[in-house]
Amino acid sequence: MGRGHAPEAARALAGFGLTAPEVQNVSACAELSRQASVRVLEKAGVRRYADKGDPARFGMTRER
Repeated sequence: MGRGHAPEAARALAGFGLTAPEVQNVSACAELSRQASVRVLEKAGVRRYADKGDPARFGMTRER
């Protein structure tokens, strides 16, 4: 537990999705009560873009 595998996997999955030419961004949702899930997304570099409401929305955009 706590070895960093989940953020690494989330980062790899998002990165893989963004390698497809037709994909411009990836998104995820996490219930705010699930703080471990929120931390995984934040550690993976996925940014929260909607703070209002539950679930919170996160996303990552391809760099240009």
